[in-house]
Amino acid sequence: MLIKCKVYSSIISNSEDYYLIAKNEAKSINDSVLRKEMMNLITESSDKYYLKVQKIKELKSKINRNKQSIYSVYAALKIRKTLPEIEKYQNAHPLKTDSLNQFINKQKQLLEELKKIK
Repeated sequence: MLIKCKVYSSIISNSEDYYLIAKNEAKSINDSVLRKEMMNLITESSDKYYLKVQKIKELKSKINRNKQSIYSVYAALKIRKTLPEIEKYQNAHPLKTDSLNQFINKQKQLLEELKKIK
């Protein structure tokens, strides 16, 4: 679907670029009556095009919102499914403090011994 949105974006961008270029070209026409006629034609055409494109832009916006919703729901689902697994892992590998306390006691002993040496 992303490719289709890119195609629409490309077509819209090319058309909008055309209208900008056409307006600039029309502004350079010396004959004021002809210039005004061309500007009116361009404006009429671009207004019609804008109405066509507005629906497409709304649909693209909806697609993007849906994509964000899908990602959010997927992320929530992934978390719901993996939380029990990490909890099983944590329960299978409990973090006991015995060895850490023993190490701290050895450090205290070493510190006391070092203090005795002067």
